[in-house]
Amino acid sequence: YFKGRRLAEDEQGNLYPDNDERAIFFAKGVIETVKKLNWAPDIIHVQGWISLLMPLYCKKYYADDPLLTNTKIVTSFFDTPFQDSLSKDLLSKLAFDGIDTSDLNGLSKPDYLALAHSAVEHSDGIIMADGDIDSDLKNTILNCGKPTMSFIQDHEFEDNYESFYMNQILS
Repeated sequence: YFKGRRLAEDEQGNLYPDNDERAIFFAKGVIETVKKLNWAPDIIHVQGWISLLMPLYCKKYYADDPLLTNTKIVTSFFDTPFQDSLSKDLLSKLAFDGIDTSDLNGLSKPDYLALAHSAVEHSDGIIMADGDIDSDLKNTILNCGKPTMSFIQDHEFEDNYESFYMNQILS
């Protein structure tokens, strides 16, 4: 799934046809590794399109896992990395994992923005890590009612992230 590849697209700018499976494998692989290590993370910080299924999997597929009971999911959003859709089979692959179809609303056109909206829905906190976030996604973030950190300049981010984690996510 990953060796010798770029992140989302090949050298000609075409999405890899198995990107949906790669994203599922990544999300489940991270959580299964955490479980094998018997490590209960306080926060899982999601970054990048390939990890945008992580909030869904943590909140639905692994909802009853005691290691994740108190884990908070924070997702950072950047600019839109691609416009095309992932495989139309994504919904059936998620349903195969036992994720209820009611939790898959909005993923019928599985493009980046659909994945991002799903991640907002299933995250505990949001970070707008870029000034060029899609306007519709930005509107969703600003109206989701979840702790949100707006874009800040690079030289100011460390203290702001720590404050966000400690005062809004873990408190």
